[in-house]
Amino acid sequence: MNARGYPIARVPASATVAFTRSFSGCWPSACFSPPLLRPRQGDRMRLRLDARYVGPQYLRGDEENVERRLSDYAVVDASLDVEVGRYRIRVAVPNVLDRRYVTFGTFAANPTVAGDPVQRFLTPGLPRHVLVSLSAEF
Repeated sequence: MNARGYPIARVPASATVAFTRSFSGCWPSACFSPPLLRPRQGDRMRLRLDARYVGPQYLRGDEENVERRLSDYAVVDASLDVEVGRYRIRVAVPNVLDRRYVTFGTFAANPTVAGDPVQRFLTPGLPRHVLVSLSAEF
């Protein structure tokens, strides 16, 4: 209960939501592709969107929780998986919206400054980028 007698809501510090769409057989644009590129029985394509929310966090080293917290942030990731025969191609784009955010913070001594003062250090989240992979089963 808070000072006014209301119950305090417990909200998770982080949450992830995923949406996946799978296609098999005749993909949306594959029906008009050359025969070599047409999907065969068992070929699959999956489109996935992930949304991740992380609430405000205290910095490591601030055990009394008196310093300003790190801001909350939300990130959206997307990926496309295509399985053709024994091959699998995956294209992923983490942080699709190119959000700027901080994932971690700490207080530590800074040896690059005279006297090694304790300073605030932050770890930024990754910017938008593209990952491509090709794998095969033998």
